[in-house]
Amino acid sequence: MPFEKISKKNEMIDELFKEPVQWGLRGDPYLWKELKIRFEYSSISNIQEFEYFLIHIFEEYVGGKPKKSKDYFVKRFNFGGMSSGFICSDFWIEKGFPLLLKRYNKLNNGWTIFSLSKILSPHNHKVAVG
Repeated sequence: MPFEKISKKNEMIDELFKEPVQWGLRGDPYLWKELKIRFEYSSISNIQEFEYFLIHIFEEYVGGKPKKSKDYFVKRFNFGGMSSGFICSDFWIEKGFPLLLKRYNKLNNGWTIFSLSKILSPHNHKVAVG
């Protein structure tokens, strides 16, 4: 049944994008929500495509790759307050991306070893989204 398949995908998306307890800066939850929305309409089929998807969407919204100790301001995520609109690269590198990749891998019963350093390398200019 097609509805059963859709329901399972929605359950997977809800589990995958269950919000973390703590964020880096106030813009991070909005980027998380955007990632979820974009993922819902993607055709990603494996962990490598998901890794590239995450980095690509991050770059699209913040204007650069996540870099240690670098925060980005995203006007559309600015709703007032001290760190409103700011995206914390450290959060995404250390917690956000690893959490999403771990969940994706678990939900797909995979055993893939992933390496964010490989896709965040300054020598890797190719970013593909499935």
